[in-house]
Amino acid sequence: MTIHPPTAPPCTPETTVEIRVRGCVQGVGFRPTVWQLANRLALVGEVLNDGEGVLIRAAGPSESLESLIEQLKRDPPPLAQITDIEVRSGLAPLHRVGFTIVDSLEGATRTDIAVDAAICAACTEEILSQHQRRSGYALTNCTHCGPRLSIIRDMPYDRAATTMADFALCECCRAEYLDPGDRRFHAEPIACPACGPQVRLVALDGGPAIQGPPSRARHPGPAGLRAPGASGGAGRRALDGGRRRHRRSHHPRH
Repeated sequence: MTIHPPTAPPCTPETTVEIRVRGCVQGVGFRPTVWQLANRLALVGEVLNDGEGVLIRAAGPSESLESLIEQLKRDPPPLAQITDIEVRSGLAPLHRVGFTIVDSLEGATRTDIAVDAAICAACTEEILSQHQRRSGYALTNCTHCGPRLSIIRDMPYDRAATTMADFALCECCRAEYLDPGDRRFHAEPIACPACGPQVRLVALDGGPAIQGPPSRARHPGPAGLRAPGASGGAGRRALDGGRRRHRRSHHPRH
């Protein structure tokens, strides 16, 4: 990691800085982390994604600003990989109240996006609990896990730039997304059974994948995952194409 010192004289007791963070810092919960640290340190300003990574504009006592940078270096989000931090100081006052996450800025993309991350322990617990609203929901995720690279359509990384843009958040998910104390604060792939994508196991003919007595359930035969809205004709054409490619006219490899 490269740390560039301020490009102006040392910070005064009350000053404004611009902190540029580069690396794999989008889709990893970096903006929520900055928001939490800045509010804990009583800083004012904003944080956003852009084509280069994450941009922070903050104002406050020099000690608090230095603490923000040090804590980001020492304890970044689990999925983040910081390669460079550049600080510019001596900027004009922000004249803001509080610290906010603001809309991303478009531009030439010179940043990385995190790869998909395996499910975390907290999400696993939710799926396995019968008392959670995401009980049994396979697509449960948060800022620490879930899809990233596989759903991106454009940069900077925001929900509107992913395949999740087609799924409007329900009231409960939106409350989590906007709650700074929730681990899904600004988690772009956030979803639940009420508002997120659905998957179901089906047989190759489109019927139920498991039928008959329990013995049948142990050997259900060929099956596949189908997303809602997939037509039988489209599925059949895809299956026939796979059979031709693998020279199996009657059944796929299983």
